[in-house]
Amino acid sequence: MIVADAAFGAFLADWRAVLQLRLDEAVGRITAVPSVCGVLVAGSLGGGAPWPLSDIDLLPLYRDGEAEAGRAAVEAVRRALLDRWLAEGVRTPLDVGWLSFEQREVEAAVADPPAALIGRFDDARWLHAADKAFGGYGAGAGSGGRLASAFAAWLTAARFLPEVASDRVRRALRERERAWRALEAALSADGDGDAGGAAARLADFAAASLGWAMAAWGVRDNSYARILTRFERAAGERGRTDLVDAVHEAFDLRPDRCQARLALAPPWLRERVDRQWAARVAVAERVAADGNRRDVLHVFSDQERRHGAAPFAAWVGLDAPPQVAAPRARGLRAAVQAAHAYGPPQG
Repeated sequence: MIVADAAFGAFLADWRAVLQLRLDEAVGRITAVPSVCGVLVAGSLGGGAPWPLSDIDLLPLYRDGEAEAGRAAVEAVRRALLDRWLAEGVRTPLDVGWLSFEQREVEAAVADPPAALIGRFDDARWLHAADKAFGGYGAGAGSGGRLASAFAAWLTAARFLPEVASDRVRRALRERERAWRALEAALSADGDGDAGGAAARLADFAAASLGWAMAAWGVRDNSYARILTRFERAAGERGRTDLVDAVHEAFDLRPDRCQARLALAPPWLRERVDRQWAARVAVAERVAADGNRRDVLHVFSDQERRHGAAPFAAWVGLDAPPQVAAPRARGLRAAVQAAHAYGPPQG
């Protein structure tokens, strides 16, 4: 077994039991919050396909009119659990927050046929819940737990209905084209007042193109930490290695660039590379070390781009000037258009 460090090695030795204990504790603590009537256990743990670095993904169902107070109480529980797990040596992310629903919303949903999910997609919670909660299950006492279970089954039944899948593809296509227009505007802007702006918009377009392709191919994103590898595999199965190469270029993730960027990265990111590699080896995932580095850089650079502010650190990979970003943009646009003309293949 590859071990990144002693603390992580101890965790890996019994990771399934540790994750289950933490999941049980989180569900128990959150369902004990008075405003919470039930919880939907989502993500890879809810779907029965965990790996050592799985998040604990929970969707709370709040009693009607009590969501605001409930969120504050749930956040306090979340912070307390994270602090203690970190003190134990390895922190398991606990994703429980904005993605939540009130009891009446869920009761109305499960009374409708699953295809009615489409009519709720303008509220981003429903779009994300359908992906995150696929294959999950409900937890909680009494009627609240039963409602959470019914909601999990309803979302799972809806996720891959043909009309639901087609609507997701259309939405992903609109997002892809919005990102392209923003990239064109950044490339044609005069002056250099928005340093790195073209590179950031190129990364946005690459992310939107990846999302569109995954939707068009019927591939669900069930592990954000490894989404780039899943995309590469799905594209390879469909003969779209040109799209993979163009996405790598757009994200500045060629192997040599990954090495250079990691050399400039903070210690915590390099530790994440080592831990993620050890975790993947522990579950016998077929992935190369270059692919692991690419996954880590992609995810954490994506977070910096979405939630941080310019100027970005060099390791984030958003320092390409417009004259470098422009040919990468053209190459990705051509690969996307070729994939689109080719189908886009469904399934």
